[in-house]
Amino acid sequence: MSILIVLGGPINDDLTPGIWLTSRLEKTIEVYNSLKFTYIIVTGGDTKNLGKAEAYIMKEYLVKKGLPSDKIYCEPNSINTIENAEFTYMMLNHMDENTKTYVLTSEFHSHRANIIFNHYFKNFIIEMIIATTPISRIELEALNRKETYLIDKLKKYLKI
Repeated sequence: MSILIVLGGPINDDLTPGIWLTSRLEKTIEVYNSLKFTYIIVTGGDTKNLGKAEAYIMKEYLVKKGLPSDKIYCEPNSINTIENAEFTYMMLNHMDENTKTYVLTSEFHSHRANIIFNHYFKNFIIEMIIATTPISRIELEALNRKETYLIDKLKKYLKI
């Protein structure tokens, strides 16, 4: 058995996936077709108060692109990466620790997400899958600087 957890990201005001989220969803399709996960969990709440959770938008996108609806589960309540991990863990904590568990996110977000998911999924082996975000080098560098700052705060918060 294998599980793919796909982290949400910004959505547009018209309830379509933003550029970060689209790259994550396209990577999901790519790896699903090669690895055939038992289940996919898409995670993300209504972070912009637009009336629809990221998770539901993500599932709709993936189903429209041909992934089977019955293999995709939604975690629609989280509003940040810590809650993505916490709430998804609550969905999966009954699973065998030997279940292959993958977390898919963007390159700039992967280090922080890895720290968080390994904190919550202590008895699981987490493997990261990275989606490349089609943004400029300058934008990517800015995101990496922000992530470095957030990782420092996170380590203090988690006392690691």
